[in-house]
Amino acid sequence: MTKSLRIKSLSMQALGVFKERTTFLFETSENRPLVVIEGKNGCGKTTILQALQIVLFGDRYLGIQKKEYQSNLLRLVRRDCFEEPCIQAEILLESSGNLEQFDISRSWSISGNKIKENLVIYKNGKYVELEGSEWNEAIDSYLPASLADLFFFDGEKIEQLADPEKMPEILRRATESLLGIHVIDTAINDISAYERRTILRQKTVSAGSQKLLAEYSEKSKELDDLEGRLSIATQEKATLQNRVDHLKKTLFYLKDNNEVAGLGAFKRAFQLGEEKKRILKELSECKRLALEVVDDPRFPLAMLSRYWEKVSCKIRNEEKEVSDKKITAAIQAHDQKLLARISNELGQNSENIIRIIREELDILSALPVQKPLFLDMSLTEINSSIKAIKKSFTQSQENANNLKTELDAVQTKLEKVPSEEVVEQLYKELQNKETKLERAEEAFKQKNSSVAGLLLEKKRLNAEKNTLEERLKKEAAGELKTKHILTAATRAKLLLSEYKKELLSNKACWLSTEISQCYKKILKKKGFIDKVIVDSENFTLSLQKEDGKKVHVQSLSAGERQMLATAILKAILSGSDCSIPVIVDTPLARLDGEHRMNLVKDFYSCVSPQTVILSTDEEIRGSVKDELQKYVSRVYSLRFDDAEQATKIEVKND
Repeated sequence: MTKSLRIKSLSMQALGVFKERTTFLFETSENRPLVVIEGKNGCGKTTILQALQIVLFGDRYLGIQKKEYQSNLLRLVRRDCFEEPCIQAEILLESSGNLEQFDISRSWSISGNKIKENLVIYKNGKYVELEGSEWNEAIDSYLPASLADLFFFDGEKIEQLADPEKMPEILRRATESLLGIHVIDTAINDISAYERRTILRQKTVSAGSQKLLAEYSEKSKELDDLEGRLSIATQEKATLQNRVDHLKKTLFYLKDNNEVAGLGAFKRAFQLGEEKKRILKELSECKRLALEVVDDPRFPLAMLSRYWEKVSCKIRNEEKEVSDKKITAAIQAHDQKLLARISNELGQNSENIIRIIREELDILSALPVQKPLFLDMSLTEINSSIKAIKKSFTQSQENANNLKTELDAVQTKLEKVPSEEVVEQLYKELQNKETKLERAEEAFKQKNSSVAGLLLEKKRLNAEKNTLEERLKKEAAGELKTKHILTAATRAKLLLSEYKKELLSNKACWLSTEISQCYKKILKKKGFIDKVIVDSENFTLSLQKEDGKKVHVQSLSAGERQMLATAILKAILSGSDCSIPVIVDTPLARLDGEHRMNLVKDFYSCVSPQTVILSTDEEIRGSVKDELQKYVSRVYSLRFDDAEQATKIEVKND
């Protein structure tokens, strides 16, 4: 490697979930190239990935427009902090043994909905007045902004690299930028410019040659103007493509959020409401049963069961005494009544007196007798009854307490369900992004059409220019020096074109070998794919089995596509003349255990001298964690503090 880019450290404050100044050290050793930052979803892993891209590339982040860049910043920065929001990074750039350290700081001041960025750069400890464009040129010589998403990427979306429609452009772009093919195009253009200058310097030309020179000059000027417009249009096309990709990615997350916070929220609210109704119904029934127990005349005895034997005897005696007194009083009252009736019949018919006595005796025999409480129950039966009442009451209390706990939990969950206003805002944002995506796709389509038109125009102008050039060459055949120069230039361009073609073919062949080896190594289906072939003309990619049968990329599973994309990345990195860090967010979430292990052994352990893995605690565990630990220099753990509403970090280098 003749060049290298290393990230020494990254600091943030008042950004996303990072409230206070938070610093990550990314330095690694030769045998331990990994830095692991682990944490649950929502703890700031994606914010770290965004911060690295923002501090390096500024408003060229993900190829988005400046206005959208500022909108993203407004959503990202915190306004509940006294400190100014900022990102600072220490970057080491090495070229041909010359090592330089750049301290880059981007900070922002906010006024309403407007945000102003301040860029400060120190080189080797000294402040340097570098404009944003100068820094862009410096960093692009190591890692072009247009290729940053190949090395700073979301692991869950990496399989998109294996998309047959996007892959050729990505491979060509990476090959020409990172593998140095663009240098040949520059050389050919320089020779063409030298040719034009040589022809125009001819002093002795015929009248016809003068006319040809004028036409040639005009065609050259037209072609130069066209080249400029084509370059701008091509750059704009790439920017629009990045914007479309970014909007698709944003839309994907927004749709997930809407599913969770939107329809999912209403579903949760309905389910929780039904659960609350059930608990309240059961609680009401529990209270009713408890009241029935309390209303039972035996309830006080149940609560005082240990005194029952002593009390029961007294109650028996008292109830018997009361009953006897009532019976005696009733008989005496009856006797008085009987005497009164008989007194009225005294001196009358004796049969009437006998009839009266019989009637009163019948009444007396029917007189009700008061029975004392429990008089018809044995002591054992009473004790059993008391125990049953006590058990029933205790069970009712326990059930009521459990139901109250359930009710509190359900109520807490209900309070966390987002409001309709929040959900509505999410849907509005989704609709806004969908509209932006439609416009961006339409703009890309138009720009692509414009580029195609310019390429056709270029082809036409080149043909006309070449015709004029040949005529001029014939006119200037008398001048040996010019002839030799033009001949040499033509041969040089031809040789360079052939060299470019051969180099692209070799690079395509080399890429095919590298991708094939890596893919077969990390793929769990051994013998499934024998060759991965990159076409040198159009950079399309095809898969082939051992028997020669083709395998369509579309037929691969998501995990297999991710492995293929990973193999492509490794091949591009290994073929680059520059050592570049790899930053990957959620690298293993969608893979099974075997693919995770293969990826750790054959990719992350060796893909770059510096690799930062942002993972959840569920991704890396068991044997995969043990294997990964062999290559780890530093481990950070992210923990979200609910009280502070901010993330804290913990260094875990165990």
